[in-house]
Amino acid sequence: MAYNKNPNNPLAGFSGKLNGVVIKQYKDKTVMAALPRKSKKKPTAKKKAVNELWATATLYAKTVVKNPDWKLAVAIALKIEQGKVYSTLISDFMKNKGDEKKIVKIPKRPA
Repeated sequence: MAYNKNPNNPLAGFSGKLNGVVIKQYKDKTVMAALPRKSKKKPTAKKKAVNELWATATLYAKTVVKNPDWKLAVAIALKIEQGKVYSTLISDFMKNKGDEKKIVKIPKRPA
């Protein structure tokens, strides 16, 4: 993996794939790395269950965040910044494994 700290380099501010190389930005560094390889292992039943739970959690959080009024109501109810609503909902959902009795209570969707 190569990196460059010079802000005047031609790749500063660029990120993405380029000819089998990934270019990333980390603070003041431009990093070049090989493309990640896809695993050849089949996911276990446990991994599949976690992936399904994660998909449900993201759908749940995206549904709330998509409506600005609902997002604001949830931020006020949870006493957090609006920018943290999505990650807070996903984190809580995953910690409680999607159990509706345990996940944080959010206000109903405004009409």
